[in-house]
Amino acid sequence: MFNNYFLLPSNIKVIKNDLKYKSKNKLKYNSDLGYDYIELYVLDKNNNIKLSEVIKLSNDNLLKKVSLKYSNLRERISKIHQTREEIPSLFRGNQPKIMGILNITKDSFYDGGKYFNTSKAIDQAYKLIKEGADIIDVGGESTRPGSLAIPPKEELDRVFPVVQELCKNNINVSCDTRNSLTMQKVLDEGVKIINDVSGLNYDKNSLNVIKKYNCYYVLMHSVKTPADMQINPKYQNVISEIYDFFLEKINIMKEIKINTSKIIIDPGIGFGKNDNHNFQILKYLSIFLDLGLPVLIGLSRKSFIGRFIKNEKEDRLPCSISLALDSFLKGSSFIRVHDVKATKEAINIFKKANN
Repeated sequence: MFNNYFLLPSNIKVIKNDLKYKSKNKLKYNSDLGYDYIELYVLDKNNNIKLSEVIKLSNDNLLKKVSLKYSNLRERISKIHQTREEIPSLFRGNQPKIMGILNITKDSFYDGGKYFNTSKAIDQAYKLIKEGADIIDVGGESTRPGSLAIPPKEELDRVFPVVQELCKNNINVSCDTRNSLTMQKVLDEGVKIINDVSGLNYDKNSLNVIKKYNCYYVLMHSVKTPADMQINPKYQNVISEIYDFFLEKINIMKEIKINTSKIIIDPGIGFGKNDNHNFQILKYLSIFLDLGLPVLIGLSRKSFIGRFIKNEKEDRLPCSISLALDSFLKGSSFIRVHDVKATKEAINIFKKANN
């Protein structure tokens, strides 16, 4: 384990236009949200997360006292809140950013086959933009549990004409791919973000591509491959292992001089996790904020919702929106969804009601 304690900003709330909140109380990548307390957790002898300290940010004496016990505490807290450092352009402005899902596949778990035709895919992309999507996430390979890999050229043939059309019209496009060949081709067309569900564990050349293009990159935690990732996944502690995964990968990227300020981290709901793991991630989602990077969450209509509520994917919109709101209030800067309009409206009215 790389990390011996965890920080969770608590009492997070909408604080837009609230003058009593200074920069040190505002989340780094979402200035509409502020917090008053930091909860400090450690792992007990059974590898369970245990609350050790509750620190009020305004109590400097307590902060000094706890800092003597836990190394680099102030430095890690500073990564959670706003600083004067320059924030990459994609991370500025209204938050959270809504990432609209566009699957150009035959077998994605929710909408496989609906947009497999290029013209239908382009029409759907513009519909998502009209509904309020900030980013269109284009994918040509299904990564649902049990799915098998397809050749990179086949993936590229699916996504390239759609990406080309969208980038030509200056739309923020993300490409959901784990193949370096696809990455290079779409980045050449103007794609801004690579959304890699493998977490750099699939294609060794991906690091070189990310470095060369200096692109935004979604680093997602996953284990194994979609074909076998859901076969009895096990962790000693899912939160600490995901946190350590991010630390390890970020350090690897730093070592080869990749611009890590453009990384977005995604804990990977449903990728090598059982339902209990998924709900643990959602409970402690704010723990990842002290890595100093924006968090993306993707949980739209996923099967763990259906197993809990006992419904089908077509009926999971209310729960998906509820979890999107919960994730926003825990500091997520990017929310990846199928239902852009409903999610955007829910977040906007939630902000208004709490402003």
